[in-house]
Amino acid sequence: MNVPTATPKRADTKKARLLSLDDLDKRTAAARYAFDLRDSVIADLGGEGSLSAIKLEMASSLAVMSAMISDASARFLRGEQIDPGSVATLVNSRNRTAQLLGMDRVMKDANDLDAYIAGRA
Repeated sequence: MNVPTATPKRADTKKARLLSLDDLDKRTAAARYAFDLRDSVIADLGGEGSLSAIKLEMASSLAVMSAMISDASARFLRGEQIDPGSVATLVNSRNRTAQLLGMDRVMKDANDLDAYIAGRA
């Protein structure tokens, strides 16, 4: 009688686990910088409810790239060796992402004074 045996697991087969900004320890300065910038960009663009899913992702990417640029700039000014080509690539990518998102602050409609006052109460 043939008894089916379990196939051995391959050591190189692992499940991919996607990390996101939400997986970060928000106590680090780098994470706080990225989260604060992301939230500011989203607010400037009219708030989370007015953005598509892809624009929300772009705001997160922009914030992370900005944190990386800031870190590289500080390291350079401290006298550490950095790769200027990598920094230039990051700056170009960040600027292009910002351009696609729109860099102008979206003003909220404040024509309805009664609604504004009710919202402040």
